[in-house]
Amino acid sequence: MSIEIKQIIFNEENKKLISELRVKAWKAREPNMSSYNGDMIDKFDVMAEHYAAFDKDKMLAAARINIAYQQSEIPDYKTFVSVLQNNTNWPISIFSRLVVHVDYGGFGIPKMLRAPRDEIARKAGCKKMLLWSRTAKKPHKSLIDEGFVL
Repeated sequence: MSIEIKQIIFNEENKKLISELRVKAWKAREPNMSSYNGDMIDKFDVMAEHYAAFDKDKMLAAARINIAYQQSEIPDYKTFVSVLQNNTNWPISIFSRLVVHVDYGGFGIPKMLRAPRDEIARKAGCKKMLLWSRTAKKPHKSLIDEGFVL
């Protein structure tokens, strides 16, 4: 297997692939979603830059980054109110919607997907990064090991 990370355009084809990947992966990991039949696209997808991991033409994983210049541009802002009270350090990068196909865990794909998003955040002048995650603690440990404060 040869994994390649690419920036992708959020067009109809990729929107469908990303949504299907999110639904399948999150249904497998979250029992309360087992009967979910909708898509997993939100208004912040349109404003985001998207990256995906591919093996040839197969999308194995996807993630997005949003750059927020004000509170209304932060997905699920209410979750971050205590962290962002009196924030004057705009812009802020938001890493979210990371999803890996259930058959491709354990290959380090999340870390591969983080590198280009880190670069986008640096170029935008972000001083803070928010991580919006639906999943458990494993990804958080790797960030703590790299010096992030969660």
